[in-house]
Amino acid sequence: MPNRSRRIIVGVTGGVAAYKACDLVSTLVKEDVEIRCIMTENATKFVSPLTFQSLSQERVFVDQFEYDPFKGPLHISLVDFAHLIVVMPATANFIAKVAAGIADDLLTSVVLSSPKPLIIVPAMNTEMWDKAVTQENVQRLTARGITFVGPVSGRLSCGRTGMGHIAATSDVIKVICDKIEK
Repeated sequence: MPNRSRRIIVGVTGGVAAYKACDLVSTLVKEDVEIRCIMTENATKFVSPLTFQSLSQERVFVDQFEYDPFKGPLHISLVDFAHLIVVMPATANFIAKVAAGIADDLLTSVVLSSPKPLIIVPAMNTEMWDKAVTQENVQRLTARGITFVGPVSGRLSCGRTGMGHIAATSDVIKVICDKIEK
């Protein structure tokens, strides 16, 4: 049975690095962390919700408008569940929406409703990462106390090498452990 004292939401956005979140979920489950996965609609184009359901042994959430009459709005019950939220990978689009306070899907609604610690693991093309607006959004969120892990320099899906490659799962786990222990 999962350790009920460690409950994490893993958010997955629509980038090619979405498959890396599978390793994160698998590793956390092996460490007896109870997981709820939230995928954006675009993320489901890269990895099936069934994959995360199989890895977490829990239901995967995508639909923002689902309502449970016993628990109320889904985004609130998910916030109540979690001790921590990790978004891996986080696209430039997701980062921009959170920085601007836009909640137009389940994941952004949960993130913007939650007072819990948030870890963002960006992954995107170097040109997107280097854009002034992306860097301004990262600075804005960092100033609000949000933790970023990566990106790092590495091979990108476009075939180029540069900043924007997703951080190693082991590095993300270290930051999660630091946050949970506080």
